[in-house]
Amino acid sequence: DEKEVIRLGIDICTALSTCRKKNIVHRDVSLDNIFVRDGNYKLGDFGVSKVLEGSFRGISSVAGKPLYMAPEVYNASLIEMNIDSAAKVDIYSLGILMYRLCHGMHYPFENPDKDVTSTERNQAFKKRVIDGEPLPPPHYASRNLAEVILKACEPKPENRYENAEEMKLALLAVQEQEKSANPSPAGEGTGGAGQNHQDTQAEPERKKPKWIAAVCCLLAIGLIGFGAWKLLGGGKGDGPGPESSQTEQVVLLTEEPTAILSYSITWQDDDGKTIDTNTVEYGTKPTHADPAKEADREYTYTFSGWEPAVAEVTGDAIYKATYKKATRSYTITWQDDAGNIIDTASVKYGTKPAHADPAKEADQEYTYTFSGWEPAVAEVTEDATYKAVFRKDPIIKESWICTDCQAVNTFDDFFCTNCGQTKVCLECGQCIPKADDFCFNCATAAGKWKCRQCGELGDRENLFCVNCGTKRHKPGAQ
Repeated sequence: DEKEVIRLGIDICTALSTCRKKNIVHRDVSLDNIFVRDGNYKLGDFGVSKVLEGSFRGISSVAGKPLYMAPEVYNASLIEMNIDSAAKVDIYSLGILMYRLCHGMHYPFENPDKDVTSTERNQAFKKRVIDGEPLPPPHYASRNLAEVILKACEPKPENRYENAEEMKLALLAVQEQEKSANPSPAGEGTGGAGQNHQDTQAEPERKKPKWIAAVCCLLAIGLIGFGAWKLLGGGKGDGPGPESSQTEQVVLLTEEPTAILSYSITWQDDDGKTIDTNTVEYGTKPTHADPAKEADREYTYTFSGWEPAVAEVTGDAIYKATYKKATRSYTITWQDDAGNIIDTASVKYGTKPAHADPAKEADQEYTYTFSGWEPAVAEVTEDATYKAVFRKDPIIKESWICTDCQAVNTFDDFFCTNCGQTKVCLECGQCIPKADDFCFNCATAAGKWKCRQCGELGDRENLFCVNCGTKRHKPGAQ
């Protein structure tokens, strides 16, 4: 009945008070670590406890069962603590333990009258520990006991009992109130854990909480030998540590199997878009295949890790992919003006390519000079082809062509060397029939040339002007 829950709370508060005197934070107060000896409840298993000295900043490791953890431990809050404030994590765990015993062996925010799914348990846990919502009263607790339990389970440490001794006094007060309200054995069956504190009127018999049958069964079985245990709590002796060198007889209150809490892990690309989501159990380190990111015009991308670094699951988490980027290179092709490839090169994005000026051989009519590339060379953003552009200049001929036989003659040849029927005008370079005395092009007398310096006419035999000495020009030269 509810009396046993109160007595358990008083005994464990006594154990926690003893821990406080020795600067010990237990960190794993749960049904698995409560023992019964000589009708008294004891606190055991100090495997994850901490011995603290002076003040310290936070608790360096998360230990204990997540479903019993105080929010500040589970959420790894870093606050200045001393032994008094640190010990409040044990008060919270004891409050949750007592809550369960008065709530059909269920945790806060769970329906006490039916089995819960893993998803429902996760949602209830999130409300209580992560969101910090105020707890509803345990379903089967009296109003007075519910007030004690809810104060022990306050989300903020400063709103809980200052220490286990203060909580013990509150439970003793409830115990006295219970005795006053139920002075005779006959009244024990009508109150306590079987009556909802929110309804003081008589009601039909309610299904008894699961814990009542479990505890009564354990007490009826008898005491099972476990050897000498390091036990703390009420009863004979008030100090921690072994109380006797002889073999002790104890009964262990065990947990019902509970679902392991699972959390949502979200994997995102570097732009915040969700790649995948997983549900991962508490304490497990999640993994995900390395994602790939398509190259853009400027960069290629190689996966380098997750931000933040992937760690063991303690709650919902989001991991964002990070990538190393490398500047892309593109193929640049250089061609001559006929489209023939001169050269190719691999050039990085954003770089302006360059190439030596190409040359083009002259033909019979023209010489060629490089003038640029088509299109104009620009910074690289993709593969590109550039074609050479040349300026062409006509060749000044130093020969003349016979109009009769088409033979090519040099200007040193006054008459056609092939047919002898034509002659060249020494002034303009045109071909003159052998019988003509004047050039039909410039009207200069055949065999004469005009000095460009003084205008004096010279004969074919004169290489220099007889008047001013200027050298004879080539026919047709300006």
